[in-house]
Amino acid sequence: MKKLLLSIAVIVLLGACDTESSDEVAVSAIWQSYYYQYDKVENTTSALAEFRDGGVFGNDVILVAPSGIVINGNALVHQNWPYYLYYHYYKTFDGNVLTGTYVFTDKNSKTYTNVADLTDMDIDFPASLDTIPKSEELVIFWAGDAIGTDETIEVSFFEYNDTTSLFSVTNDQLGDTSISISIADLAGLNNGLHNITLDRMKDVGLQAATAKGGVMIVEYTTSKGCEVID
Repeated sequence: MKKLLLSIAVIVLLGACDTESSDEVAVSAIWQSYYYQYDKVENTTSALAEFRDGGVFGNDVILVAPSGIVINGNALVHQNWPYYLYYHYYKTFDGNVLTGTYVFTDKNSKTYTNVADLTDMDIDFPASLDTIPKSEELVIFWAGDAIGTDETIEVSFFEYNDTTSLFSVTNDQLGDTSISISIADLAGLNNGLHNITLDRMKDVGLQAATAKGGVMIVEYTTSKGCEVID
């Protein structure tokens, strides 16, 4: 799911550089996108939002009064360069804010309320995972609930203290409680410290949308350092 979102983001950045004002766009054409994430290591909750004219590949819509977007009563900040490669509106909170209530107001002052919920989304690595031999398949039994409806679990490997992803593995099989990384994937890693992230993502959809619709993704993420050996 995250790979898909990032791929779409890159396509959008390459193909849709123009912006439009919300007072110039028909309300029925505004596509809403929300992303709500808790980072356990940073202990921060990020609320992101994006608005497009006509759909995911449409022009970026900048909200002007009376149109606007708030989360839990706090206005999201707009910036020209997108956060997380895609979202122009953002707000960060300290700690794990379990629910985020987005309220989008259109140019006619009509409101659309969508709630992101991180309840039961928590996930963590097993305490014993410190060393990873490349000579055998790695099976991670995470601490947390089994995979639920519309959920995806993803494990990603990074060089230590580097933000470039080496590879990722996902599992979206309902009821599964583990994720496997093959010997073939591990073989491409250099020996030494790596950062590993573990994400639980869920596509929850919108509760209130314009005619064009939209998407809402919630995510709980954590990470740790592990030693890769032969």
